[in-house]
Parts: sequence; C-alpha cells; structure tokens
Amino acid sequence: MRLSNAELASLVARTWPDGIIPQTGLGIRQTAYAIARAESGGRTEAIGDGGLSYGPWQVYTAVHGYDIAWLQTADGNAQAAYEISEGGSNFNSWCTWEASACGGNGKSTYWQYLTEADEALGSLVEGTTQPGQVTQAVPEISMITYSIVGIGALVAVLLLISSFGGNVKPAPFPQMSRRSFW
Repeated sequence: MRLSNAELASLVARTWPDGIIPQTGLGIRQTAYAIARAESGGRTEAIGDGGLSYGPWQVYTAVHGYDIAWLQTADGNAQAAYEISEGGSNFNSWCTWEASACGGNGKSTYWQYLTEADEALGSLVEGTTQPGQVTQAVPEISMITYSIVGIGALVAVLLLISSFGGNVKPAPFPQMSRRSFW
C-alpha cells in the first residue's frame, strides 16, 4: 500500500522529533518524509536490493537485522528508520540522501520530494516533539503575525529615536590624512 501524503506525514510526525539536521540545515521530519518517497514512493510493501530492503524507508536487513514482517508495517519500518538514523541526526544509510551517504555514493534524489514534505507536514500542524508523543494541534503562525511583529519592532525603534527629540545625528567619521597611512 502506498501511504498518502497525509498518512506519511502523520507517521513521520509520530516517529521523528522536530528539529534541524546540522549537515544540511533541513528539517529532520522533512528529510525523513522525502527519503521515504525517494526510496519506495512511500510503499509499505516495497521490497528492494534483491529481497534485502523493506518498506517505505527500504531498511536493509543484511546490515540492520530487523524482523521482515515488522519492517513491512508502516510503524515498524518508521521506528527502524528512526533508530538507524540515530533519531534523525544521521541519514547516511540512505543512498537517496546527500552525496556523503552510502560511503560517498549518495544520489540526493530526496530533494525532489522536499516541497511535498513541507506541504504535507505543514498541513498537520502537530505539536509533537518526541517520537510517539502526540499532543494537541497548535495553530499555525501566519505571515500576517510575523508582519505585525515586524511593524511593532519598527514603531518601537521610531519611538526611541523620537524620545531624543529627533536630534539623533551620526557620529562624525574621523578625518585621516595620507600621512597616517605611511
């Protein structure tokens, strides 16, 4: 079964923490989502590498040794991928990740799914921060909110300047002669 965008996003949000991968500056959840799409199209029944890799994240059993039946469930495969990725800090086991993956043979094909990941995960608006922890949904902060905050900061600066009676002048630039450089 191919997981829908919403199903995959929900699975990722339940499994991976919200955070940033220092190596790429990208979100952990966005990366996990995009890798599942790049590896298998997000299919739970996907089998690759001559029958050695299973599920959405194509967990390679020859190296990682997980139970195949467990890997063919969405939650089991996600949990195994979470453990292999060290909680989302290291995706080097997936050749669809960055060039550093798979011993320097990474293909970076996950990039084509990052926009889809942003949209799918953004529509969830979940407040989960720990794997398996589900909290109530929180409202999105819109661009209007950011604009209001920005305008408020500008007004505060203008009020500060006006408190000096509008007599704020730049400091004089020191005069230098050519001799000071010789």
